[in-house]
Amino acid sequence: MTQMKLFGGGNAHARRSDPSTSKEAAKVLSGTNATKLEEKALNAIRCNGGRAIADEVERLSGERWNSITPRLSSLRRKGMIRDSGQKRPGASGRKQIVWELCDGVG
Repeated sequence: MTQMKLFGGGNAHARRSDPSTSKEAAKVLSGTNATKLEEKALNAIRCNGGRAIADEVERLSGERWNSITPRLSSLRRKGMIRDSGQKRPGASGRKQIVWELCDGVG
């Protein structure tokens, strides 16, 4: 499977009802940027033993929190990661979902 098929072609979308800033961001992220961020998030989880909270994904990927954590939702929708059913405290002390790689993604 090619990387583009694996990561869904890297197209970012905005809804008609979204503000103009969201539409502009979708244009910027269309193409390889969204794919690269998803790959960074996935690799961060891999490097953390196949399980990670959002704070760990941020730290290991080297990306800003607001750029990398939305990729967790898109990876979940694509069936590459799942909610493990566990939570761990993040840096703020609040509990975060422990994301884990789905079977065959490792």
